[in-house]
Amino acid sequence: MLDVAADSYACLVDASTVLRSGPEAGVILASDPDVIEDLSQAGWLVDEPSSHRTLIAPSSVLQPLRSTNPALPFGALLNGLGSTVRFRKTALPGLIRLVAARNARLKRSDPLAAAQALAAFETVQPWLPFAGDCLQRAFLLHAHLHACGLASDWVFGVRTWPFLAHCWIQIDDVVLGETLERARAFTPILRV
Repeated sequence: MLDVAADSYACLVDASTVLRSGPEAGVILASDPDVIEDLSQAGWLVDEPSSHRTLIAPSSVLQPLRSTNPALPFGALLNGLGSTVRFRKTALPGLIRLVAARNARLKRSDPLAAAQALAAFETVQPWLPFAGDCLQRAFLLHAHLHACGLASDWVFGVRTWPFLAHCWIQIDDVVLGETLERARAFTPILRV
């Protein structure tokens, strides 16, 4: 479970014996109705549109493509610095609301433009402060793609035994700025 409000994960051991995914995105079915009530009272279940997006497993990777436009890396640097400030000042629930609002305004998916935006971002990423962890790196990449007019999804995934969490950016089933092997090592639990 991802507790967005607390910015923490909880591994519910043996939860699969009482919980399962429903036929629609965001629907959880329980063998005991009290379990759903307990999870809801704990604040672990929400009824927000951003939490009802269908999860899409990654199947390929977008390769960065250098552009001849020298302004793209400069724009990526400015986007990254501005987004770093926002990331550092905003808690996870606010970041998720911001990404969901951005996605509601954009529907364009242009593979060539995305590959060029990704290349510009990867060029300047080493100079962006604190961009080492996946959460911030994915948020910054999403912000840059949005600034370029490109829709993308922020995907959160987990794996168990040992427990690990990770996040990355996808356009449909295509991973950006991450290896396919790494993304596939995690089960998506949230797509914003």
